[in-house]
Amino acid sequence: STTTAAYAITLAESIVFYTGTAAGTFSIPAAATSNNGKQIIIKNKTGYGITITPATGSIYIDNANSAAASVSIGIEASNNWIKLVSDGTQWNVLRALF
Repeated sequence: STTTAAYAITLAESIVFYTGTAAGTFSIPAAATSNNGKQIIIKNKTGYGITITPATGSIYIDNANSAAASVSIGIEASNNWIKLVSDGTQWNVLRALF
């Protein structure tokens, strides 16, 4: 999918591109046992950040942010995409920082 505005990502989607002209806000479904292993990749193709928030629950970013309410995607190459993977209880962030 490609979107230019605020967007509610569904479990049917696996890759979403953002091409908007302002900061973006995305929502993702709650992590649940039924979507354990589900992967969603979000790529920011703009000069504006994106904030991603689950419908309920939390996001595991790293040890210091193990139950975050949201996660952000920036604009630089090391931070302009993210892979979210559900473990059945929360979304886990995977990203390449190089």
